[in-house]
Amino acid sequence: MAWVFNHEMNLNLDKRKVGLFFREFQTHLRSDFVAAISSFKEWQEQHLKDFRDAAAHRISPYVVPYQQNEQGQQVYDSIYIHDFEEPRPMLLHPQVLADAGAFIHVTKAGLDALSVLTY
Repeated sequence: MAWVFNHEMNLNLDKRKVGLFFREFQTHLRSDFVAAISSFKEWQEQHLKDFRDAAAHRISPYVVPYQQNEQGQQVYDSIYIHDFEEPRPMLLHPQVLADAGAFIHVTKAGLDALSVLTY
């Protein structure tokens, strides 16, 4: 999302200075957007930052919508499959769900901030 702001606002910043949670980058953003994402700074440092680089170039996991038990009933477990060559269902960690909620909140705030840009 930081790259979207960099492009849409014609900031043309060096790639090492583009990041939603970089203090210098935030000086270019609307204050209401910075306030909206500031509560996610700790989440970004503890969860997102460490895992982002490792996962950025991998195939996204496939979240299985449901499974069928022996009686043919749909069972809704939080599982996913990460490797289609050796598919093995894995439980979806609750932190993934929390991260998804944070991502949705930050994305909505970003879209709201982008929607008021004038061209």
